[in-house]
Amino acid sequence: VQLKWELVWSRVQDKTVKHIIHAVGPKYNDKNSAQDNVEELITTVKSALRKADSMGCKSIAFPAISSGIYGFDNNLCAEA
Repeated sequence: VQLKWELVWSRVQDKTVKHIIHAVGPKYNDKNSAQDNVEELITTVKSALRKADSMGCKSIAFPAISSGIYGFDNNLCAEA
């Protein structure tokens, strides 16, 4: 079971990609303010950035974490 903000990584056999960091973002919660939801998403993104830094990654790309079935609007994802 993966907990909120817990990250796992895997090696990739690809010339352009060396690692994939798997991050589970938060679900959008209508009971919280938009800002509170974005803060949780920012925590997830920062965790992934710290992990990438600790692994010596020189570049990183993010999908729209928590968009889709997790309910975050794409604009909120971009803000994070």
